[in-house]
Amino acid sequence: MKSRISILLLVLFSWACYPAEAPVAYQPHDDIKKVIKSFLTGYAKGKKLKNFSIQIGSIDPRLYLKQCTTPLETYLHSSSNRSGFVTVVIRCTGEANWKIYVANKISFYTNIVLLKNTVPRGRILEAGDLQTERRQISHLGYGYYSDPKQLIGKIARQVIFSGSVLHPQLLNEPKWVRRGQTVILIAETGGISVRMSGTALSSGTKGKFIRVKNLSSKRIVEGIIIRPGVVKIDL
Repeated sequence: MKSRISILLLVLFSWACYPAEAPVAYQPHDDIKKVIKSFLTGYAKGKKLKNFSIQIGSIDPRLYLKQCTTPLETYLHSSSNRSGFVTVVIRCTGEANWKIYVANKISFYTNIVLLKNTVPRGRILEAGDLQTERRQISHLGYGYYSDPKQLIGKIARQVIFSGSVLHPQLLNEPKWVRRGQTVILIAETGGISVRMSGTALSSGTKGKFIRVKNLSSKRIVEGIIIRPGVVKIDL
């Protein structure tokens, strides 16, 4: 019996003398989320839109990551898209050497132009047809307008219903010059502006190049439409 007690005491003494292992330190999930929030705030401000909200995704509470001894690295994953869903990669390059992916959502808000009244196809938009409203724009993949003045004079490409968000695919530019129309030709050289009359050989919208027949010289020239009924040419 005494020998057994001696052996037990020896074992216990050995355990007491053996240095205990230091407890493993884990990276707090809240710290990871703070890093993501800071990264996405900078990303959102880079879009030059003042109004936005950020929703940080969840991290599996069963995920235990060793404490990183170096600052965490963050960058966007290629799966991020324009709809507002962004995946952030968080990486530890220290001794722990781990990497995780966290899905988040950014919502951007600004004033956009909506259609106040339903308009038929071919209708020219007027100021009374338009209104502005603060909306989330993260999901507006077709684009939007923020200034009603940009839309006055544009033509509905199809029937557009009241409350619709207006975007370029719904509208056509008005024809500033029509084929066969008599237009003003403007040529500038050396600070001198020369005006002539011509006949448009094709129709066109703002900024488009068209061919015009000079009524004086009978020459056919090419110019750019700069105003309704006005084409600028090079001498």
